[in-house]
Amino acid sequence: MRPTLLTILFLVGCTGPDKDNCVASGPEVCDGVDNDCDGFVDDADSDVDTSGGSTFYADQDGDGTGAQTGQYFCEQPSGFVLDNTDCDDSANWIYPGAPEICDPMAADEDCNGLSDDDDPGLDPGSLIDYWPDGDGDGFGDSDRTPLSQCAQPSGAVADGTDCDDDDAAINPGATEICDSDRTDEDCDGLADDDDPDVDPTTMQPGFPDADLDGYGDELLLSVEVCRIGPGFAAENTDCDDGDDEVNPGADEVCDPNDTDEDCNGLADNDDPGLTGTLLWYPDADGDGFGDNAYPTPSCEQPPGYVADNSDCDDTDPLFVGGVPLDVWIAADETLTVDYTNGTIWRDNRVRAYQSPPGYDAVGWSRFDTTAFADATTITDITLLLHGEDNFGSPSGNPETAIFHSSANIWDRATSTDADLPRGAEVSTSTALVFDPTAYNSFPLDPTLWDFAGDQQDGVLTLGIDNILTTYSYVYFYGTDDPVTTPQLHVVGLACP
Repeated sequence: MRPTLLTILFLVGCTGPDKDNCVASGPEVCDGVDNDCDGFVDDADSDVDTSGGSTFYADQDGDGTGAQTGQYFCEQPSGFVLDNTDCDDSANWIYPGAPEICDPMAADEDCNGLSDDDDPGLDPGSLIDYWPDGDGDGFGDSDRTPLSQCAQPSGAVADGTDCDDDDAAINPGATEICDSDRTDEDCDGLADDDDPDVDPTTMQPGFPDADLDGYGDELLLSVEVCRIGPGFAAENTDCDDGDDEVNPGADEVCDPNDTDEDCNGLADNDDPGLTGTLLWYPDADGDGFGDNAYPTPSCEQPPGYVADNSDCDDTDPLFVGGVPLDVWIAADETLTVDYTNGTIWRDNRVRAYQSPPGYDAVGWSRFDTTAFADATTITDITLLLHGEDNFGSPSGNPETAIFHSSANIWDRATSTDADLPRGAEVSTSTALVFDPTAYNSFPLDPTLWDFAGDQQDGVLTLGIDNILTTYSYVYFYGTDDPVTTPQLHVVGLACP
């Protein structure tokens, strides 16, 4: 007999959840049929025999690889994969085949058991550059080659912008300040006034100084600067910033415009600090010649005064100029100073020599000016000397010059203080060859020094110097036999 439909259903079970019409055929297996007629098919049935299915692994991070512990399923469920090689299923960047990179946790991204610097497959693009930080300020030496790796080496940092790794106060995080060495503290390539970020509390006021005389314009405001350079000054006391000869450090002098050269508010005769005034002499008899006994300093010529001071009798307009003067004066003291080693000689001879390696001596003579103290006009003044070297004849063909000294060298000249001023050169010519049998004459120009001052002081000091730079040595003295001191010959006019 043919089997009926009921007989077939009994043999094969249900294909769906209609368990009322289902005929159980055995335990639930992976075949898409509700074998045990409990209304659940395959994986939906907790009693399913999965031996006919496959092992699947949970992929919680969705990176395509699952955890290492798997489950059997008839069909691959959502969130499960067949691969179980994921070494960290909580991070989707960690799985076999992932690029190994440097990271703070030293994670093994490619799941090969090695991480970061220990993994030969490390992505070089993830390496970190570390520069030595010698001064410990957190900024590495920009001049050094960095070490590229994942782990930070001791004494190194990931910032390589330190322009001076020997000074912890110098780095890109420091504050630029004004300093005498023009240091670039913040490593931006600019220092002090050139850096717009310089700390203003370290700056100082600078005043525009257009005439570059060291004094700023009193009418202009200051600007803050690190350094007082050309064009600026530390004070604004210049009353005329267009003239470098007018400032508080200048001398007040006579001038036709009554300029206040020293900027003290007073000019010319009104300024007690006036220097370089003209001397005027009263001319009581109106003959155009003034009385030397009463000089008056003034910028302008006072009424009744003249510039000439040669009137010996200012009550007689017919008597001017004085009487002839012709005197010989022997030096009352001589002194030779070796300016190199401090040696002092005090005898009738005056020495003037140049001797390698650089010895330099000047011989000084002091004259009493009483004999020509009343001279009104000097027509000739000459220093006369005999000359010889150590052996009785000129040595090295010396070339000489005569100097005047206004300093009191006689009291200062000691073996420990030979730094005595030479003063102005007053000779009109030099003597190149010396005749040991005759006088050597040195004409002098009294306009080259304060001759009137020597007349009033009663002392005239003259020095002779050998100005050659090669070896040359000469003695000078007055007469030859017997040896006397140098002589001074003065010719002119004097009041009787």
